[in-house]
Amino acid sequence: MRLTAISDPLIGLAFCVLSSILSSEFCRHFVTKNRLYAAPLFSLHALIPMCLNDKTEAAVCCVLSSTLVTWWGTARVIALLSGHGPLASANTQRSLGLFWMSYFLPINLKRGSNQELVQLGGTERYQKGFTLVGRFMYKLLGLLLLLYSLDKCETLEHLSHACSKGTLIGDVCWSFVVLLTASGLMDFPAGLVCLLGMDVEEHFASPLLSSSLRDFWGHRWNMTAARLLRHGCFNPLKKLNLSNSVAAVFTFAVSGVFHEAILWYGSRSKQGCLRGYWLLFFLLQALVVLTAAIQT
Repeated sequence: MRLTAISDPLIGLAFCVLSSILSSEFCRHFVTKNRLYAAPLFSLHALIPMCLNDKTEAAVCCVLSSTLVTWWGTARVIALLSGHGPLASANTQRSLGLFWMSYFLPINLKRGSNQELVQLGGTERYQKGFTLVGRFMYKLLGLLLLLYSLDKCETLEHLSHACSKGTLIGDVCWSFVVLLTASGLMDFPAGLVCLLGMDVEEHFASPLLSSSLRDFWGHRWNMTAARLLRHGCFNPLKKLNLSNSVAAVFTFAVSGVFHEAILWYGSRSKQGCLRGYWLLFFLLQALVVLTAAIQT
């Protein structure tokens, strides 16, 4: 499905950002009590990335980046409609700049017990800010070296099969690509925010040191996304008197749907149809996590 082909990635990204701003502002002012009004708005918002031409590399990159904006923003607005999340605090509601910062950035601003933003002092702000920016730089360097090595392996006959996707070495390497990309993209804006004097929540906590899948998903891997899913999905489902297990399965399923959308926006011409692999993956993760929780 393509409403109109937008080949220029910058124009496509502008459409996605504009749609994000309009949807967030509408929900901010008009949908606090009548939440059903947000359903058609989110439906239209989800169609925007499908307007982009996904057959060029530049457009694919744009679709993926704009989808991440859509994913973060949509999850935060859903949490706002439930009275939770980073957009729901009073000081964020009062400040348009803080609202948009909380909406677009893939990080969470740290708040105290009174929901006020935690400020960093002169020395601390520079120490933490430059540490995060430095972490981004060495992750970027590591990512470029890893991608270069994988590209070189494909040209060598005796290494091309061993390093390809679907092999142990290949999958481990691409797992590191995902880790370096996701955590690095959060380190950079987090560092800039700290340099501005505002503290941020931890977004990755050494996921390679996880002791279990429950520890991995709940306390170490992409904690920004985990908080969004908790505020926008798990907690509202709990208010419906659903059990923790049922709410957890639904939350993992929502994460799978978002990942399916990211893949669909960027490669629908090649896929032809939704395959449901990511949804199945996260449902299996939910079952493993729940089984481990029952046994302990």
